[in-house]
Amino acid sequence: MMILAAGDTSKEESSIAGREELLPASVRNESNVTANGDHDVEGPPKKVARLSTTHFRKPLTNQELNELKETESLYKSNLFKLQVSELIAEVSVKAKRQRTVEVYVNELQKCLLKLSSSKSHKLIDQEWLTKRGVNIPLEQEPWEVKGNFKFVPPTHVHSVGSFSAGLSCKPHVHADIAVEIPLECLQEKDNLNHRYHRKRVLYLSFIATKIVKLHSLVASVNFTYHQGEHMKPILVITPPGKLGKHCAVRLHTCIPQDFFKFSRFSPSKNNVRSTWYKNGIESEVTLVDHSEPATPHYNNSLLMDMTHSKNTCFLQQTLEGAESIQHATLLLKVWLRQRDLDQGRGAFTGFVMSMFAAYLLRKGKLSRVMSSYQVVRIVLHELVEADWMNKGISLAETAEGSCPCLTEFDKAFDVVFVDVSGYVNFCASLLCTTFLRVQHEAQLSMEHLNCNTADSFHHILMKKIPFARKFDHLFRVENIELLSAVAQRQFSAQLMDRCGDAVSAVLPHVIKVLQQGLGKRVRLLDIKLETTPKWCIDTCHPALTRGSLAFGLLLNDEYASSLLERGPDANTTMAEEFREFWGERAELRRFQDGSIREAVLWPGKTIAEKRVVCSHIVKHLLKMHFGVNEASVIYRADCLDALLTLPLRYKDPEALTYGTGEEANVHLLRCFDMLTAQLRGLDDLPLTITSVQGTSPAFRFTEVLPPVPSSTCGTASIVDSVAVPRANKPTPPWVPTMKVIVHMEGTGKWPETAQAVRRVKAAFHLKLAALLKEQCSLSCSAYPTHLDVFKDGFMFRLQVAYHREIVLMKQIHGADGTLRVRDTPASVTLARETEDLPVLTTSLHGVQQQHNSYGTSCRLFKRWLSAQLLLDHFTEETLDLLVAHVYLHSTPYTVPSSPITGFLRVLNLVATTDWKRHPVIVNFNDQLTSSDYASIQEEFQANRTTLPPMYLVTSYSAHAATWTRHKPTVQILHRFTQLAQVALPVIEEQLMSEEVQNVDFKQIFRAPLDIYDIIVHLQPRHLPRRHYTVDLPKSAYTPTCKPYVKRADEHMPVTEFDPAQCYLSELRETYGEFALFFHDRYGGNLIGVLWKPHLFQSSDPMVSHMAARLPTSPSSTKLLPNVQGILEGFKLLGQGLVTSVDCKTENWNTIS
Repeated sequence: MMILAAGDTSKEESSIAGREELLPASVRNESNVTANGDHDVEGPPKKVARLSTTHFRKPLTNQELNELKETESLYKSNLFKLQVSELIAEVSVKAKRQRTVEVYVNELQKCLLKLSSSKSHKLIDQEWLTKRGVNIPLEQEPWEVKGNFKFVPPTHVHSVGSFSAGLSCKPHVHADIAVEIPLECLQEKDNLNHRYHRKRVLYLSFIATKIVKLHSLVASVNFTYHQGEHMKPILVITPPGKLGKHCAVRLHTCIPQDFFKFSRFSPSKNNVRSTWYKNGIESEVTLVDHSEPATPHYNNSLLMDMTHSKNTCFLQQTLEGAESIQHATLLLKVWLRQRDLDQGRGAFTGFVMSMFAAYLLRKGKLSRVMSSYQVVRIVLHELVEADWMNKGISLAETAEGSCPCLTEFDKAFDVVFVDVSGYVNFCASLLCTTFLRVQHEAQLSMEHLNCNTADSFHHILMKKIPFARKFDHLFRVENIELLSAVAQRQFSAQLMDRCGDAVSAVLPHVIKVLQQGLGKRVRLLDIKLETTPKWCIDTCHPALTRGSLAFGLLLNDEYASSLLERGPDANTTMAEEFREFWGERAELRRFQDGSIREAVLWPGKTIAEKRVVCSHIVKHLLKMHFGVNEASVIYRADCLDALLTLPLRYKDPEALTYGTGEEANVHLLRCFDMLTAQLRGLDDLPLTITSVQGTSPAFRFTEVLPPVPSSTCGTASIVDSVAVPRANKPTPPWVPTMKVIVHMEGTGKWPETAQAVRRVKAAFHLKLAALLKEQCSLSCSAYPTHLDVFKDGFMFRLQVAYHREIVLMKQIHGADGTLRVRDTPASVTLARETEDLPVLTTSLHGVQQQHNSYGTSCRLFKRWLSAQLLLDHFTEETLDLLVAHVYLHSTPYTVPSSPITGFLRVLNLVATTDWKRHPVIVNFNDQLTSSDYASIQEEFQANRTTLPPMYLVTSYSAHAATWTRHKPTVQILHRFTQLAQVALPVIEEQLMSEEVQNVDFKQIFRAPLDIYDIIVHLQPRHLPRRHYTVDLPKSAYTPTCKPYVKRADEHMPVTEFDPAQCYLSELRETYGEFALFFHDRYGGNLIGVLWKPHLFQSSDPMVSHMAARLPTSPSSTKLLPNVQGILEGFKLLGQGLVTSVDCKTENWNTIS
């Protein structure tokens, strides 16, 4: 593989085109796809019609003025209106496709009406159907049930659902039709004991055996569950040919509305007798039995088949002619789809959303003259304000006769939205957690719509929000078959109501217990809605207890890591309830205010351990209340912590526990605060110190592996009280320097030339060193450019700064004596180090104080990039700002509260950002207004060709890409994006995986080496950070961590000495024109080399380009690089460090 010089885009395209096999499959497949999804076809460019200049000078017509006023009042902006119109056109079913599907449905209806009848059989005699090649898709427990079944062709076939109402939304288009089971197939007591459900399944199974043979009309026939409900399987019919790629027909059943009395199915009524369900014996039963427990979910399931047509008819009539509301409904369905809230059992379906829009229209909260944008806003607002869990709503106009009241529904169901009949609850299977998630997402969307600086349309309607990226903590409950025993023992009535579905019976209680136990620690708890399976008609249906349950927690930063659960006062009724809820974990504790209370204390010493307190709570409660052992709960909040941990040996109990580095970072800042106090307290300084500001990543909590106090020089020898590395010995321990800017007060005593200022600064360094040694007993080494101070095991590098030095460095004296002021490379560098970097460090430190997972997310991100050998090609400030962007501009999510979530979202930012078209703006403290955003975007578009490949600005430098001015290059940025696109789905899949043991979370932290042309292997003993590596062998060297103790003969340690980095610097300086070099600074023992594309191209001899080149032939004047000489140079420069150089010559053929 090769990487080109910046700006050589033509060569870049040709080189990438020649080596596409190195790109991920997803990237290769999308490389030739246009914005509308079509593949780009080469051809002659189309001529664009030119408008005359007079066209732009014409005054606006009355119609145009009216349209502008309408856009201003009905939509957020003209751009928003255009985006909405384009999206509606994209997701709406085209009229031609609608007609094609309708014709197909009519043909299918004719075939269904012509089916022949069958003989009569007992309900338990199903062998006649299985012989026809169909496997009955229903759990039939108990098996014994009375009744007969005879198939009779349907009397009516209705079109129901969203497609018939014109509200179907692409890309998943389903036409729903309901076949009405004739009266000859039904009996008076079919509402009891699953009789109707078994008859509807047999009815559909018989239809399946017939239509599967119609090859000209049907491509395939499958079973699936309607909205995930296991008692309501339906048929999915795929049309043949091209039509089958775009839509499918779902076949439901319905029964005449007047066959059963609605009053039999009130939520308080029973239609499953416990004697039959528990004992499998069905004696003579009466239609009404008040002694039995209510079966509201069973009743609702049967009622849905009685009201299909009535509800569809109501929806069609209500929204007829209301085009804007229909369009808004499509937008709301897209909104649900992007959040995965409309698929699976317990989903908030698009049909429910459509009926809610119709409800608001009936109540007068929507108007037909509103725009689709206004309708969306009102619907989202009403969702936020709704309280369907305590006070449901109903579409029924009056509650006449025996129609149950809403209070009866509220007692029976978690969420209530009653249909036009007054008997059916649309949200019967909807969990309270899912409804709360819908409200949460609606609240976020409303906030984003009200924000003028955000691209609301893109974030709300176009951005996918996967479950793994939404929540801070994820955990799975495996072996859910264990819940069957719990349901039988504790929730038998609910199990009977749910027709044997133990998960659905127990899950509401699990949610209630977890919500009570987690309390203020979480803002939202949700369960991932698993997609409804689909299977062939001749295969067995999925088992009810198969798989696992995935939960997500949205944490509350303020309480999430608290170790103490404070309970009520002792010896009270509430105290007894507290002990009963928490079990053996509850204990009496005396608090500082003198009170004695019940409490629960969770384990956790380090910040890393405190981050997973919720895991202890979840595992304890599930085991105590539901018998789920801890091994069955897969909690993956700390799965990447090992990558931020130093492998240290602790022999002294007083040694600082490293954890994931936060404690070490805090200890470092405490030492810095003490040093700052000592600097400000120095006597006899000529000038006063005005500020002391740290600028290293550790001061903003983003150092990948914060250092621990060091009191050893390792194998170094001591020369003049300073440690010096020794030849042929292992490299001394790695001791980084913490850079600190010390600003002195401004005074007229400062000289007026830059050279003189530098000399005064050197004198200050000497003076500070002398005073720190004399007054504070600190070891110091003064240099012209800086001062090294060794304090409490940390090395601080102080640099004196004077604010006018930058101005002096900009002054250029001409030959004619004129004085010009302009930026120079030296002045820009000094301004960045002494002015911009302290401000940035302070701002990012503020982000860390506000969001305590920011620093750890940053460290994970940089560890990943270094493991991919790319960290040297970015400034650390650039990477810190990218992560800060995720925290300060979290739309459409909430702010991350865990390191893994922040890491996933910054990977998504990198993978999805179009760097050529969009700048990255980090708005600290909301200083930038909407006009500032527009100004930055306008300037970016106007000057794109002269700006760096990654244009990243902040509110402190809104029109200058200070941190990305020189790197990354175009090619490095392209590779950066590719790696993120590959890594993101891998880590998300691992987090959601059902695997317990064989999940390798370090997979994305291993760089692919097959892309490099040369691999230079290094001697591990000369790498001071060799134990930082991702995959550390058990037998590898690990240093011993001891508490720092100041000694009288303390010496200055060897600082920032890494032979690999020194070797890299020499390689880049010597051979940078021929190749690019890549290395993992955190334990990497190799260097990857990529030849530049012009390497094997001959060139004319030039004095400045003669190094490492040879004539192409004895008689030629053309020169080619001396590859063998370059390789020998690699070895000579790294003599003693380089162990071998591997050449992958098969990759070189694509360069020549």
